[in-house]
Amino acid sequence: MTNKIENNIGYWCIQAVTDRPDSIAIIDLCQYAAREVSYGELDQRMSRFAAMLWQEGLRPGDRLAMVIGNRFEFVEVMFGAMRAGIVPVPLNTKLGAEALDYIISDADCVAAVVEPDCNLFIEDVVERSSIKLRYSFAPLTSDWQHYEDALMSAPREFEPPELADDHPSFQPYTSGSTGRPKGVILTHAGQLWWIRACQEYWPEGNDERTLAAVPLYHKNAMAGAIKPMLLCGGLVVLLPNFEPRRFLNVLSEYKCTQAGAVPAVFTLLLQQKDLIDSLDFSALKSFSIGSAPVPGELMRAVKESFGVSVSESYGLTEGGPVMIGSPIDGRLVPVGSCGVAWPEGEIKLVDSDGNEAGDQGELWVRNPGVTPGYHNLPG
Repeated sequence: MTNKIENNIGYWCIQAVTDRPDSIAIIDLCQYAAREVSYGELDQRMSRFAAMLWQEGLRPGDRLAMVIGNRFEFVEVMFGAMRAGIVPVPLNTKLGAEALDYIISDADCVAAVVEPDCNLFIEDVVERSSIKLRYSFAPLTSDWQHYEDALMSAPREFEPPELADDHPSFQPYTSGSTGRPKGVILTHAGQLWWIRACQEYWPEGNDERTLAAVPLYHKNAMAGAIKPMLLCGGLVVLLPNFEPRRFLNVLSEYKCTQAGAVPAVFTLLLQQKDLIDSLDFSALKSFSIGSAPVPGELMRAVKESFGVSVSESYGLTEGGPVMIGSPIDGRLVPVGSCGVAWPEGEIKLVDSDGNEAGDQGELWVRNPGVTPGYHNLPG
């Protein structure tokens, strides 16, 4: 079973589970009362979810639609499915009915887990589809199973299947800015390479605490908080959404050491100068800003306001997802730069004629995490 676990991204935090089963992995603030989830409980719930799907007849390669907001169950659904070789398709909770219809059909989803409160259309979309296996956090009809009830009825133990290195781990969709959304296939081996490289070249300790308030379906939160923090045995404080003053209060109250988000988040935070000046951020060490262009003046203002290091991150769903970072030799990264190519990866700029360019062109990426292709599209 060891190899089955080592080669499966669904078990990426198994060392932390083994070493620190009673330590808190996630503090979920989506409800009125904070919900603390230990590493041991998270591991058990992920295995229950895998067993639940397996009992229903799902097998490796089957696609599972996910429309879930920022709550700890997002993590167990996504990685629990991967334990069984089932491919989660995390969907943007802000999508309309037409886009949801298209993606669920294009991905050939055979099951769905939904949170109706985070999308007005998803129940009707699933009911119009061919999906028969339906789980909801708040089912309204007998056509749906109650998620928590079904999970607690599933076996506690799960024997994972043998998966090939190139087996799809999960399948996010692009925004469709250049046409229809495209399903990006990301493999177990590629995602394991990426998360292990994070810890090898930029190691973090289990005393780290990060705050996540941007959507979990997006790589900014998943790659910036969930994967690296739970790999090292740290703690993720999870907000259901971003509201500037609550973000700042939680950042201080829970003594978070780091946080990451998009530039718009930090622009709004800086407007709360009265609150920033009144709170204790002595535990805070760093911020990461990315997923959109980051003005140099924003980085300087954040650093000055909080007195911590601020870095710019750059990633690409198809590309790793993050393939550029801080130099491992300790060189400082100038403002306006997101760093250098990752170890074990390559990047280059190419001009319109296909020749390597100097300082501008199309960015080409090569590393073990790069997608092997788009779902249902030619290579």
